[in-house]
Amino acid sequence: MSVQALKDDLYDKQRRVLQKVLECNIAVNKNGVDLDKWIEANRKYIQIFYDFMSELHMQDVVDLNMVILANKQFEMFLRKV
Repeated sequence: MSVQALKDDLYDKQRRVLQKVLECNIAVNKNGVDLDKWIEANRKYIQIFYDFMSELHMQDVVDLNMVILANKQFEMFLRKV
């Protein structure tokens, strides 16, 4: 996978997370979307992904393999929420 394709895939995943939030019935109310409700409903999976990303962020050097792993973790997160 090229670096550009990897970046495009990560941007697509960001879009998909937003789409999941907007489509989630528990988060939608008459005033729009209540992000806190979506977070609460998915707290377990968000925390796992957040912890992984925090570990990645603490690395001195992030190589291509780490970015590929982050992309896979992001995909697993999307399947669970």
